[in-house]
Amino acid sequence: MTRLYHVPLSPFCRKVRLTLAEKKIEVELVEERYWDPSPDFLRRNPAGKVPILKMGNRVMSESQAICEFIEEQTPEPPLMPRGADGRYEVRRLCAWFDDKFHNEVTSKLLYERVNKKVTGQGYPDSKNVKLGSTRIKYHLDYMAWLLDQRRWLAGDAMTLADFTAAAHLSCLDYISDVDWNRHGVLKDWYAKIKSRPSFRPLLADQISGQALVAALLWCFPPLVLVGYAQSALFLVAPIALSALCAAWMARWFARRLQGFTGDCLGATQQVSEIGFYLGAAIALRWL
Repeated sequence: MTRLYHVPLSPFCRKVRLTLAEKKIEVELVEERYWDPSPDFLRRNPAGKVPILKMGNRVMSESQAICEFIEEQTPEPPLMPRGADGRYEVRRLCAWFDDKFHNEVTSKLLYERVNKKVTGQGYPDSKNVKLGSTRIKYHLDYMAWLLDQRRWLAGDAMTLADFTAAAHLSCLDYISDVDWNRHGVLKDWYAKIKSRPSFRPLLADQISGQALVAALLWCFPPLVLVGYAQSALFLVAPIALSALCAAWMARWFARRLQGFTGDCLGATQQVSEIGFYLGAAIALRWL
């Protein structure tokens, strides 16, 4: 049994998940609290980092080493070119995103806004967030320059370089920190990556059940005010139509994407709001 010890919003873990899914290797996902490591976790990787992949009796760490091991063990479909020049370019870009992009952007935006809250390390540092928001523009421009010359980041075929970049950007997309309208070619590239079956499990864990419950709870204060101004009966039609719209959108996204993203949640909110207003209009007409 293959088991991956991971954190859902870790770009390094996502990179390994994408590789495993593309190779159609079934894996059991186990979430790890790396910031509060257990003795078992440190025995698996004394460095105290995720991802950790257990395949049979072998326990492996470091995302790039894991992905290249998987590539050598399961060469189809290929994620590395055959030639030395092509393999060099893939490795160069993987290092670019795992090192430079991670240090200048991911750690400044995702870690400040999400990881600090999750690990109880305090509030985001506004200087880091501002720096990350500035530096991401440079990286998006560089990616667009590459894609103007190639079909994919490292050449004419999709490679591990594309998965590495997508892993980082998908985490930032969770907090809506990527300006996809900056370059059409980059937006098209990400759409192609997201449409792959191997990417869909990542979309499924972007919005947690707790986040959805929290979003629903925020609906109650305005509903109470509307019910006080009108009547409890007045709310039946708006809530019913709004819930119907939300259920339809959830079913549609689950069928097409196997999950929710931040954009999906925003679209659902807009459609549900229209349903609520339509229901309110019906209630005003008949009550």
